[in-house]
Parts: sequence; C-alpha cells; structure tokens
Amino acid sequence: RHEVVSWGDQYGTPDNSMWTWDGTTWSLLQAGTVTPPTPSPAEGKGVVEAGPISPVDAAALIRKTVTTEAPVLLPGWLPASLEATVSAGADGFTVHYVSDQRDININWGIVVPNPPPAPPNAGGGPVHFRGVTAEYMVSDKTATYSSRWLMWNEPGKMATFPTKSGEVPFFLSADGLTDAEFWQVANSLQ
Repeated sequence: RHEVVSWGDQYGTPDNSMWTWDGTTWSLLQAGTVTPPTPSPAEGKGVVEAGPISPVDAAALIRKTVTTEAPVLLPGWLPASLEATVSAGADGFTVHYVSDQRDININWGIVVPNPPPAPPNAGGGPVHFRGVTAEYMVSDKTATYSSRWLMWNEPGKMATFPTKSGEVPFFLSADGLTDAEFWQVANSLQ
C-alpha cells in the first residue's frame, strides 16, 4: 500500500476501524465492528472518562459533570482536527486534546500542577492574565513549537480547597503550538 495503516487504539478511534495515511490525508480503509465505549463513572469515584470524542462533546460532558467547582473554563478556540479525552468528576476535570497527526497536544484542567524545573533555554515568568498573576513557561524560547504551560488561580469556588479559599487552580500546557496559537487558546477560555 505504501501507506501507514492504523486501527483503533489508545489515540485513535476506539471502534477498531482501520485507517490509512498517505503522508497527507487519513482515509477509512475498513469500518470498525466494535461499538465505542460510552462515558461511564469510574469505579466508585464518580469520575467520568470518555474519549476520543470531539472537543464540543468534551465541553458538554465537562459542563454537565463538574458541579461543585466554578468557574468551569473551556477554550472557545482550538486548532482544527483535534479530538479529546476527558476525565471529569464533580470537583474537577482534565482534558487532553490531540491532533489527528499527533503533532499537537494540549492539556487543560482544574488541577494543582507540579511543573518540571525550567530547562536551560526556557523563558517566561509571571504574566498578567485574566485579572491575576499567572506563571508562564516556554521550555525552549529558541524553538517555535516548544512545550509551554500557563498556571494560575482563578477567583471562584471549590468544594475542596487545595489552594486559598475562593480560588480555583487551572493549568494549560501544549506541545506543537506557536506562542501566538497558545495564547489564542488561553485567551479564548470562557
């Protein structure tokens, strides 16, 4: 075939369909025979896990599931052709967006992060974002598509308080986005 062949896996469609990639386009070779899993609560934890699903479906699932935290911020803009994998409970969520060619990865959620130490070519520092001081880091300021992250505490409410009362911790990280694209995602949060 002189093409890459892929079938349902952790990052593809979960229905065992078979796809080919000619270096430019993914094409369905054979439809799957397995019904994709539907979101269901994880054992006894009230956590819903779903994916891969569309970013629109991920947003709807998160808004329906996260009930004890506010605000629940989600991006209004994402690069085209992303799919999402979600883990959400009443008190928080994480969502992983990935492009069909796996060259863009975006992680987003209500989490208290523990980012790695800054590498030698890192850049960033405190930035003013959404009315608060946030921490921003680019792993390699000389590389256009370098890993980058942004973390801050948003004024709001939480059922449990890993941060100061009245604040909700958010963390956004990405690989494969330019600085402008990263900030387009960050500034679209609503």
